[in-house]
Amino acid sequence: MALNTRTSAPPSQAALASALGTTVNGTDSIEQVRGVLNRTLGTTWFETKAMADPPTAAQRDLLKRDILLNINSGYPIVANVISGWRPPGYPGGTIYHYVAVVGYDQSGDRVLIADPAGACAGGSTWCNVPQTYWISTRDLGTWIGGKGYTA
Repeated sequence: MALNTRTSAPPSQAALASALGTTVNGTDSIEQVRGVLNRTLGTTWFETKAMADPPTAAQRDLLKRDILLNINSGYPIVANVISGWRPPGYPGGTIYHYVAVVGYDQSGDRVLIADPAGACAGGSTWCNVPQTYWISTRDLGTWIGGKGYTA
């Protein structure tokens, strides 16, 4: 989903999973995502940013700045989310997941999420999650607290 914002012919999901080292247990680190985004797009744009749990005010401010900078420059953000706070409709239990941040509202206080598991793509427990949805930037910071993002 993130690569679709920059190229009309992204690698297949299987090729990306291989490049990321993804197993049945998932992809280990947002750092792997950073490397694959940079290699695939032929850039050095993406950097990994850690988020404390709970995020500090400075980390929340940096996240918002990164969202505005990336989206305005035509680049997505990939967030490594973790269970705790979650949008309505999300399945229960412990979830380690990646979503793409692909847009923001006029002020940057709300972000548009593209969720690769939404609309049943992640299985029947994900059918109540839309493929795209809006959440507050503050909630996004909370959701990725303890993990991080690449921007």
